[in-house]
Amino acid sequence: MWNDYPAVIGFILTLLGFLTLTIGLVKKHWSSNEVTRNPFTYYVLLFNLVITTALPASLLIEFGLSTGREKFETFEFYCKHYPHIVVYPALLFGFAGLFVLRATMIRWLTSRRAVIIRLAISMLGAFFAMYYEATGGYMMLFEFGKEAQAATKQFESPEVRARAKTLGIGDAFSEPMAQQLSKALSNADGKSRIADALRNYAPWGMLDEDWRSKSRPVYLTMFWYMIFVMLLGFSLIPAGRTARFASLDPLISLNLSGAFLIFLMWTPFRIYYNHNTKIPIFGKELSDNFFGKLPSFDFGGITPSDAAPMLVIAVFAYFLLLRATNLSKKASVLVIAATGFAIVVSSAFLATAHPEAFDAIYGLGGDVKFLCFRIVILFLILLLTYDFLVSRVDSRSKETSE
Repeated sequence: MWNDYPAVIGFILTLLGFLTLTIGLVKKHWSSNEVTRNPFTYYVLLFNLVITTALPASLLIEFGLSTGREKFETFEFYCKHYPHIVVYPALLFGFAGLFVLRATMIRWLTSRRAVIIRLAISMLGAFFAMYYEATGGYMMLFEFGKEAQAATKQFESPEVRARAKTLGIGDAFSEPMAQQLSKALSNADGKSRIADALRNYAPWGMLDEDWRSKSRPVYLTMFWYMIFVMLLGFSLIPAGRTARFASLDPLISLNLSGAFLIFLMWTPFRIYYNHNTKIPIFGKELSDNFFGKLPSFDFGGITPSDAAPMLVIAVFAYFLLLRATNLSKKASVLVIAATGFAIVVSSAFLATAHPEAFDAIYGLGGDVKFLCFRIVILFLILLLTYDFLVSRVDSRSKETSE
């Protein structure tokens, strides 16, 4: 696991260096509405394009195009079966990065300290999420190198296979992993032996063999960046409280709305992946890497394994709508109070009528990893709620006082 981090840390340092070097060059364009004459727009888009195409480029270089002769899968397979992480970022996410970074720069004009704090929290939060993703289950085939996929070289060793069998992942090397995965996709019953070997990261972390692909650190780096952009966008939702900021606030709302649409476009790519890859390989009994085991459901291709990202998208949409409607503080309190009351009532209903669902949602199973995530996510939501309410300006009260 730890050999994945240097690439991410190096990327973060590069990102910070990019921001530091470009602040002076593009500062006067941060709040400009002129797109065609604004070099900041093209500069940021180019930077995002480099980041979001890094994984496809890495997969293409490492595994090559499809020729039908290898015992490992190639670039074409990864595009088809993992589009939510290989294709979607390259096609769309660069614009989310542009929108959020532009909103950040506008906020910088009024409060540098607030932006620095938000950047730091977003970076740490993204690290937290990346750790869960890197050590979670349902591993993707491109995380494994050519030798691991083809069960060649050191993975032909009886000692290595015996150790893998002891750890519960011996079936991954009984025949080429890539071939097993193709068979699992053809059968689509979720009962293949390779599915059991890919459900959990822990035994792979203890294998002590170089099974990781060179593209895995690139994938984790891009995952970190996507979560960082989303968390930074979250942190910018509270509106400003100064007269100077009020004139720029609509620009931030516009950019955050654009970013949200890009975030939302991840959903159809994920649904495609669920229908064509994840459910055929692992079956419908899925769990989330962040929430753990949840009640089983399949709502239009959205499964329990999508609980965390769908919750994030829903919360983002909720607060963005509150921001866009420009409600007074009193109205905002009423809306949030009503929402909180509905959550309490529905939770009480689950506690009595469906205790197993209540157990799964709130993490009563005692798993420290998943309980920690629930604490962190609830803390962030409540903090955002508090920050949002404090940021509201009741214009009617202001007019009365004047």
